[in-house]
Amino acid sequence: MYKACARAHFRGFAPTQLLQGKVNEPDPATRPHRVRPRDSLGVSSVVIAGLQSEYCIRETALGALARGLEVTLISNGHSTYDSGGRRAPEIRTAVNHEFDGRVALVSVEDALVR
Repeated sequence: MYKACARAHFRGFAPTQLLQGKVNEPDPATRPHRVRPRDSLGVSSVVIAGLQSEYCIRETALGALARGLEVTLISNGHSTYDSGGRRAPEIRTAVNHEFDGRVALVSVEDALVR
C-alpha cells in the first residue's frame, strides 16, 4: 500500500515533488498497478530512507536501479536491528558500502535544506 508523503525539502529536489511512502512492499515495482502513477508523473529519481537496511532499503534501491531510476540513499537515514551476530550500525555501513558508486550516498545533514 502506498501513500503520498508530505512535501520534502531536499537539496536538488523541488518542494512540490511527489514522494511515495511504502508499507510492507520491499520493491514497489513488483506491484505494477501501484507503479503506474509514479511512471505517469515522469519520476526519474528516488530518495530512499527508512527501516530495515538489509531488507526494505536494500531491495528498494536494487529495484529502483533495475528500472533505471537515479537513486539517492540517505546514508545515515536508514537503520535496522542487531541481527546475525552483527550490530545495527555495522549492517547499515555494509548496505551503504554495497551501493557506494552505484547511487548517490548523502547524509541527512547534507540532504536537508537549511
